[in-house]
Order: sequence, then structure tokens, then C-alpha cells
Amino acid sequence: MASAGNFSARRRNFISLSILAALAAPLARANGFIPGTAPARDLARDPMRPTFHFLPKAGWINDPNGPIFHNGMYHLFYQYNAALKITGGMSWGHATSRDMVHWRHEALAMAPVPDSPDSFGVWTGSCLAVDKRVYAVYTGVAKSDVAHASVHGDQELHETQMISWSDDAGLDHWKRPARTIVADPPPGMKVTGFRDPSLWRQGGYFYMTVGSGEAHKGGCVLLYRSRDLATFEYQHRLVGADWNGAPADDGGDMWECPEFFPLGDGHVLIYSTEGRAHWLSGKLDTDTMVFHPAKQGVLDTGAFYAPKTQLDAQGERILWGWVQETRSSDAFEAAGWAGMISLPRRLRLDTDGRLRMDIPAVTKQLRAGSLAGKRSGEHAVFILPGSNGEVVCAGVKDAPFEVIVTAASEELLRIAFAPDEHEFSAASRRIPLSVGDEPSVHLFVDGSVIEAVIGKREGYTTRFYIKNAPDITVEVRGEGVRAQAWSVSATPT
Repeated sequence: MASAGNFSARRRNFISLSILAALAAPLARANGFIPGTAPARDLARDPMRPTFHFLPKAGWINDPNGPIFHNGMYHLFYQYNAALKITGGMSWGHATSRDMVHWRHEALAMAPVPDSPDSFGVWTGSCLAVDKRVYAVYTGVAKSDVAHASVHGDQELHETQMISWSDDAGLDHWKRPARTIVADPPPGMKVTGFRDPSLWRQGGYFYMTVGSGEAHKGGCVLLYRSRDLATFEYQHRLVGADWNGAPADDGGDMWECPEFFPLGDGHVLIYSTEGRAHWLSGKLDTDTMVFHPAKQGVLDTGAFYAPKTQLDAQGERILWGWVQETRSSDAFEAAGWAGMISLPRRLRLDTDGRLRMDIPAVTKQLRAGSLAGKRSGEHAVFILPGSNGEVVCAGVKDAPFEVIVTAASEELLRIAFAPDEHEFSAASRRIPLSVGDEPSVHLFVDGSVIEAVIGKREGYTTRFYIKNAPDITVEVRGEGVRAQAWSVSATPT
């Protein structure tokens, strides 16, 4: 995942590095600080900086945290660091929206509290509304000793599950310092990590998952429960997998950012490991609280990690993810910004248990104007001005087609549908469709990111870094393919 030098290392390496200078960022930012309000230069003029994907005005962003619809407003919290050095002091940034596509920057929600269990970082977590109060559970990190270390690769870091809450309508003020709800991993378990809690209410209990794993044994998700949100008792592993032999630094024995939720006629678990975000679907035995997975897949093959979900105003399940940088730390430090949040994706579960995703209709508000393109027989070419636009393609089941994205004669992405196999390929990834699926591609280009949903089954997100915002060419080739394109603007109309 992310590391200080390059992005081939996994998120756990980023986590270890992120603590080494945790006190470098002033803790006073907790009081009224709005992320990136005083950048050293006008970052808006950076042609590689996205315009309609959410990111702070300056600085580092990674995992989305606790997205929630509350009092008629969407709230998105996220891992934030103004220093851009991938060095400690991780806090919860905050943004609000009425439509999930146009965002307003708010004051920092939570920052580390000195001499507390989160003194070295307020890490990833989730939110839950209970009556008029909203609770946030998250992982607090502090220095400890070898005997209590819980972060792989660092013998001085201890992770603690914590809870804070807000009683105001705008979720601007949170209980600080937060309360510790789970101080240590289960007894006898030597963990590779112990973080990223997610909370829900079921029957007479509150349940919480925590991402974890054991070296050379495998990653897992731990289940806790509570009646009062003050005392949590460990239950058992909700689900896990045997170690696949991957090196520890690749995260094969650690599952991060798990979230468990009902969807359709089943339940879904999402989690992140080995640089990818995965899903499992199946049935939950509500008597034993044991999850029985039946189907599995990948949420996104590319530069997409650590997703979280929420329910929107209509009760639909919406997915958000961290879109990572794939350039060097020197490059993004020079730019003054790093990372962004994906566009919203709607999740549904088919009757056979396979996950389906699409881009919700609310994103149509971003369309600034139709792009006619040039069409000749089975070939259509669209020019997206200034590395910015949206393209929707729909093919037919018995005919191949391709979508090729280029800039300045450089191929950025090729997506191909093979009807004989009834599957797509994107880069080296194969994306099989179900029997009734129609082949489709929905993609957005935004500054230096291409985000695509392919066949309504899987995402593919990739980064490109070309100066001066060149026009992007999108070619669509194939018999019977229907394609449309639009320019895109983040400014409300």
C-alpha cells in the first residue's frame, strides 16, 4: 500500500511510517482548523489535481472514515495529515454535502490528544446514529512497549479501540478525550494489527468488527458486542482465512478496514489486504453470530483501497474508497497534495449472491455539457478537454468491444469485452460477468485519475501524471456499442 518512498508497499508499512513523527503536526489543529485553508501556493492551478473527486484543499488524505447521512446532510470524515510527510498526527478531516458530489470543507473533527491512547493518531473507524447522537468508533494509537505492541513492523505502537460522540446537528464537536472501549486484542492472540472498527446495532446489542490477523496464520475479522457502548466483550472471529504464504509486508496475514452489513437477502463483508479491497457475501446466523461466506470478489483492481460504506437518503448502500497516489513521495510533496476519495458507488446483491455496483444517478449533476464525438461505423472517438469528462458505453452480449483511453499518444487504459468468455479485461485483470449481464463501461477522467466501473461488477481505478492537462481521447470500438460522453464540472448549476 502506501509508504514514504513508493506505493508498492502495503498500508501496514504506511501505518508504521505514519507514526514515527506523530507530534510533528500541531495538535492545536483540533480547534476549528479547516484542512488546507492556507496552502503555500495556489493548488487549484495544478492541472493534475482533480476537480470533482473529493480531497482537502491541501495535504494528505487516505481512508474514508464514518460516512453518514444525518439531519439531511451527508458527512464524510477521512484520514488527514496537513504535513504531507506521511508522518503521524493522523486526524479526522470532515466535509459535508447535500448530494454526495458537491462538498464543503468543515473544521477538523478529531485530532490526537496528548497523553491519551490516541496521542499518536486518530485512525480509521465508522459512525453510527443512535437517536439524536452520533457515535464514532476508531483506532487510537500511542507509544507503548514490546509486550503491548500491536502494529506489525513497529515494537512501540499500541492500537486501542475508542469511542467519541457528537450531539450537535452539524457533527462539528466531538467528545474529547474519547473513551477506551477495547484496550487490547483478545488474550493469547499475537496480532499483526488490531484496528479499523466498524459498528452496527442488531437486536438488543451493538456489534463491532475489528480488523486483525496473526503472523503466518492469516487475516481475520474479530467480533465484539455491547449493550451500552461502554463495555464491549469479545465474541469470536466473524470470519478469516488461512495464511496464503505471502510475505508479512504484503499484508497476507492482516485484514484491514473490515465492514459488515446486510444487503438484499444476505450479508456482505468488505475488507482490504495485499493492496486490494475485497468482498465476501453469504448468510449470517443471527443465533450464533457466525457468518457463512458463499461468494467472493474484488471491489476494485487498481489504485483503490480501504473503502467504507453508508446508507444514502433512499436507504441504498453507497461505497467510498481511498484513491491512492502512484507517484513518488517527492512528487506529491512538491505538489502539496496527495490522494482523494472515489466517486460514490451503489452496491446491490444479486439473487445468486454476487455483488453488483454502479455509479448512482446523483453524479449526473456533474455533467456540464454533452460531447458529440466523431463516429464512423463501429468506431466512435470522444475528446475530453483538459483531462476531464465522463463516458458511458453499453455493448451487446455476442459482440466484442474495446474502450481505449489515450493522452498525447500514450495509452492510459484499455478495457476489452470478450463475448466467448463473457468477461472483461482491464490491464491484466479478468472481470467475469453473470449470464444475464449486459457488457458496459462507465468511466470518469479527472485531472490525474481514471475511475471506471466495468460490467457493473468491479471497479478499476488508475492514475496518470501528465503536465498541462492534455485532452484525453476515448475510443470505443465494436459492433452495436452505444456510447455517450460529457464534460464535467464540480460547480453546482
